[in-house]
Amino acid sequence: MLREIDAGQLAAARTGRQEHLYRIDWTPVPLPTTPADGRWALVGVDEFKVAAALDTVGLLAETHPDLTALTVTLDAGGTVPDVVLVASVQPDSRDLAAGARHTTGQLLTLLQGWLADERLASSRLLVLTHGAQGDRVTEPAAAAAWGLVRSAQSENPGRIVLVDLDDHDGSAQLLPAVLAGGEPQLVVREGVAHAARLVPAAGPDGTPGSAFTDGGTVLLTGAGGTLGRLVARHLVDAYGVRHLLLASRRGPDADGMAALRDDLTARGAEVTVAACDLADRDAVARLLAAVPAGHPLTGVVHAAGVLDDGIIPALTRDRLDAVLRPKVDAATHLHELTRDAGLTAFVLFSSAAGVLGGPGQGNYAAANAFLDALASARRAAGLPAQSLAWGPWAGGGMADDLGGTDRARMSRGGVQPVSAAEGLALLDAALARTEAVLVPVKADLRTPAGDEVPPILRALVTPARRSTPGTNRPDPAALRRTLGGLDGDGQQALLADLVRSRAATVLGHGRPDDLDPALRFVELGFDSLTAMELRNALNEATGLRLATGVVFDHGSVDELAALLRTELAAPPAEERAGTPDAAADTMSALFRTAVKSGRVQQGLSLLYAVADIRPTFDGPADLPQVPAPRRLARGDQGPAIICFPSPMALGGDQQYARFTAEFGGTRDVWTLPVPGFGRDESLPASADAAVRVFAEMVRPIAEQGPYVIVGYSSGGLFAHATAGELERQGHGPAGVVLLDTYLTTGSTTATFFTHMLDSLLDREATFGEFSSARLSAMGRYVRLLQSCPVEAIDTPVLFVRPQESIVAGGDDDGWRATWETPHTLREVPGDHFTMMEGRVGTTAEVVRDWIAQ
Repeated sequence: MLREIDAGQLAAARTGRQEHLYRIDWTPVPLPTTPADGRWALVGVDEFKVAAALDTVGLLAETHPDLTALTVTLDAGGTVPDVVLVASVQPDSRDLAAGARHTTGQLLTLLQGWLADERLASSRLLVLTHGAQGDRVTEPAAAAAWGLVRSAQSENPGRIVLVDLDDHDGSAQLLPAVLAGGEPQLVVREGVAHAARLVPAAGPDGTPGSAFTDGGTVLLTGAGGTLGRLVARHLVDAYGVRHLLLASRRGPDADGMAALRDDLTARGAEVTVAACDLADRDAVARLLAAVPAGHPLTGVVHAAGVLDDGIIPALTRDRLDAVLRPKVDAATHLHELTRDAGLTAFVLFSSAAGVLGGPGQGNYAAANAFLDALASARRAAGLPAQSLAWGPWAGGGMADDLGGTDRARMSRGGVQPVSAAEGLALLDAALARTEAVLVPVKADLRTPAGDEVPPILRALVTPARRSTPGTNRPDPAALRRTLGGLDGDGQQALLADLVRSRAATVLGHGRPDDLDPALRFVELGFDSLTAMELRNALNEATGLRLATGVVFDHGSVDELAALLRTELAAPPAEERAGTPDAAADTMSALFRTAVKSGRVQQGLSLLYAVADIRPTFDGPADLPQVPAPRRLARGDQGPAIICFPSPMALGGDQQYARFTAEFGGTRDVWTLPVPGFGRDESLPASADAAVRVFAEMVRPIAEQGPYVIVGYSSGGLFAHATAGELERQGHGPAGVVLLDTYLTTGSTTATFFTHMLDSLLDREATFGEFSSARLSAMGRYVRLLQSCPVEAIDTPVLFVRPQESIVAGGDDDGWRATWETPHTLREVPGDHFTMMEGRVGTTAEVVRDWIAQ
């Protein structure tokens, strides 16, 4: 929690407050005289007449109405393009918030489809906008697309280019040269390319300004959070605000709000606390109408926001909208409803994620890029506005829950958290300036990411620190030559060292020796984001194009090194033509097509049929060896936790990666492999067969001491049944935790299952294409769930369910999972998936507290 900041601390912080305050400068950059050639494919409506512009420079662009049409061409044997160009992401500017949601939603779908198609792995994606960036912003909704794509660029280095074009005839003709230039983001104006550079915001360094008019009311949103409380006190103490309206979703019921109001009152302010859904225009209108005429609204500070982090393949429209609403919709309503109110201050708390692009934060980056653009548009219209794209605050703000790996990632990117005193001093410095957008961020330029300085930071780095081409950069060709001179053992050792060193860097370890190569990646703390970072690092080092899920499919240093050895020994692919059966005719593609077209039962019938021809077992004795549990974490406290993954195609260790990390190495955490999900494994012939094998896996751990069983989703049915079997054997658990486990009876099952399959398929690109073994195993377990017994057990049961539905419009209680046998019920933030992803902190806390009881 952020502590009270005394005057001395603030004065000391103000001494160097300009040091970490930056503005965005669009600097002209030269383009290569030899433009990029190759095959171009234009997807969508040619809004900017790009095809004609390319034709004038001798390039023919194939046109496709959408990405699906391009994939159909590839299925038929068409040649994979070198460049895929998206030329139509323009919003409906009449409704800013709806336009931002529509634009980013459409683009998210395209990004996911493009990333998921391995045939396009060597292509580059060129995304075009108009009026979204530069010195004059006219389309804030399109700017949100820049935030989303900036995040996608961070997750997929070198594969995506962003360009904002004007209407000048020669601008679109520069696109081939833009691609050859190596800049990931450019604005082209009147035939000249400009790149964004952060530069120091030199200039006035006075005392806090008078943006907040004496006697007026200042509205502060997000006051229920730690950062909001700090800002509220600062507005009263430093700016003399005497009439403060604090708005948040819970209003007076927010934790600590009563104490804050009393504190502010003691400081001389008149404080009103209101509950308001700021994404609801009517609610905002009522909030503003209640401001007393004697102290009219003169200032707005919008500091509200939420996080729901996830890499691009894992995001959904719902997860995107959930983050956009409190930022984009709320800011739009405040902008439109106060346009004629005569405000003197309209301050938006944005994030540097929208400017720098944060991996795993596509939705958050999109929301904050919109705020920056809205401030620019307001200022151009003669209205007061300033957006502050904050870096992380130490001990508060949106980054409050960052772990060591996340902090290491920021540090590698040259960003450090600011203290509370530094942050308030930067706020003062920013409010004394006139720029519409400023970036208060503590850029630690002594520790750039490797040799490579991010382009936007290049103006801040001295020439001696800038990367020199070829210096200390990975050289895949040299790696292949070195491997060619080694025997098999030497190759394996070299590649294991490579994997280990890159993994240590991603996890923030000081030295590769700090990482235990005997542990599996999930046990080391890898989740979907860090797995993606390791994949990217290995791609750069080897020149390979490894699949997204490679870290989870080859789950240890030695296994991944063995894969690299095989891939590097294979001859490079020379033929880039698409093959008809590469994507369209796989079992995964057929099942996806069935689900997405509403023919779920036909898709499941396919899985059932394949499962029926696989070998089966009736109990532990039929298996050559009972699979062993896999340890995810070690600790001295008891009881141990044994996790049952969901027997769906996405199931596996990775489902519990974030959950395990929340326990901080305090206790042993294990997962059980689900029999049949591996190649050549047998499937259970019955639910009873599966339960008895699960019990056999658990028994060695049960004999060592107390343990708790945790089952997620449909895995909870088998977890509960296994607990009953272990009770009968005399080795029952100390507790059973069921995480949003649905019974197979009831009216909600069919609807929930359909949406669950949709969300599961949306996450396929995160963990790699689902194999026929995983899909057919899922088909068998879906059938077995119907006969999995749900009987009362003696063991205490905790039933945890989310507060939000994955079904659009699921506002009533009918969608919620229920449990029939005696249990303790708890609800946590998030939905069925995010309660184990971005919102897992609360989920783990509830489980941890229940175990402690």
